[in-house]
Amino acid sequence: MSKYLVLTTLLSALYWQSVNAQVNFVEHIIGTQADGPHFVAIADIDGDSDMDLVSSSEFDSDLRVYYNNGNQVFTDQILTWVTASNLIVTDFDEDNDLDIFTTCGADGTISWFRNLGGGNFNTAATYNEGSPRAAYLILADTDQDDDLDIVTSRNADTPSSTLSSLENDGFNQFSTQQAIATAAPAEKVAAADLNNDGFPEIITVTDGAVRWYANNAGNIATTGTLIDNTVSARAIDVADFNADGFLDIAVGSLDYNKPLAWYPNNGGTAFGTFRLISNLFDYIHDVKAADFDGDGDMDVVGSDSEMGHKIVWFANNGTGTFGVLRTVNNDIASPHGLAVGDIDGDGDIDIAATSSWDDQVIWYENQITGSAVQSADNSNNTLQATRTNSNAIQLTLDAAEPDRHALLHIYDVCGKVVAQQTWQIEAGPNQLSIPMQGLPAGMYIARLYAQGQSMGVKWIY
Repeated sequence: MSKYLVLTTLLSALYWQSVNAQVNFVEHIIGTQADGPHFVAIADIDGDSDMDLVSSSEFDSDLRVYYNNGNQVFTDQILTWVTASNLIVTDFDEDNDLDIFTTCGADGTISWFRNLGGGNFNTAATYNEGSPRAAYLILADTDQDDDLDIVTSRNADTPSSTLSSLENDGFNQFSTQQAIATAAPAEKVAAADLNNDGFPEIITVTDGAVRWYANNAGNIATTGTLIDNTVSARAIDVADFNADGFLDIAVGSLDYNKPLAWYPNNGGTAFGTFRLISNLFDYIHDVKAADFDGDGDMDVVGSDSEMGHKIVWFANNGTGTFGVLRTVNNDIASPHGLAVGDIDGDGDIDIAATSSWDDQVIWYENQITGSAVQSADNSNNTLQATRTNSNAIQLTLDAAEPDRHALLHIYDVCGKVVAQQTWQIEAGPNQLSIPMQGLPAGMYIARLYAQGQSMGVKWIY
């Protein structure tokens, strides 16, 4: 799976300072065959080391794969017909290719399309959540037993619990549904380790309110903690916006006064009040976090699908304050789903989007110009990465001082935490092996938080 390694060594108290970097997005229409495309994902479906796209559409129930020939020329194929209420692409069975999960809005069925290699899929395995439907689905290792469990939200007409989990037995079979909460149904669900204990919490949007459910060593709380119920939330994403080592929450809203905001994570046990990013549009249907300008912090992109009909992004200055509205596209019929990733393999983050009114699946090429200069203080600490074998990266830290509770995060190219652990640091040389098996090829960042500072190293795996 690993093709090559690029090593960059960064110094202690790492930060990026962007110098004359300008971001310009160029539109490329991939396809117009789907009727009302809604969800979209970016992933290397056929294992040829370039990024393909997957979309599901609202009106003709197409689940389509758009195969990239390596030069961003795409050939689409209908995988199946399914009325998907969301879409997930991941290596579910850990065989080094990417599978597809959907929920079916018609009958509540969860479908797993297993990738047999090269983008060839078998007939879907199904798990029926019962009538009327599983409204939303996420996959997360909620009990940290090295397999992915299913968490679902079901709509208000469902007589049983509306937020539930199905535990994976390690052989991709699932136990009886376990109730998490019986509150109002969640329209959006996410999973992320908010308190850095290794177990992912569950974050939901329910009737416009944002809540999180604590995960105590695999036991998810049955009562959610309210973050905010005043913003008419519609979409969420999770990233560390203020670079403090804790994951924050971005929210896209139907509220015309505060449609795009974020909530700071105050140490993993509570969230601060919302911080407005912008109110210069109408209705954010989807929101994603990624580093578009290459300066090492998480920016935000949103799709305005009502009156505005545009896709916009905001640059993060590094501490969680955001700059002016920047346009990706201000003339798109009805943008809905967003996905972020390096589609053309040039090292920067592109955007994929769906436009449901004119049946378009689109990608926006990031044509960043200028450069991002890496800067640091004069500390004697150094951090570097070397490959020990095809499935691991060895981090080497030469530390000036010991720190027995240093926190290590591994981020993918979109700024998502894919692994984390505590690293006990001694003065002098320290080594730690990071397993990469099961992770797709791409760029990763290891960021170490120690003694109130951070340092990091990038590599391409």
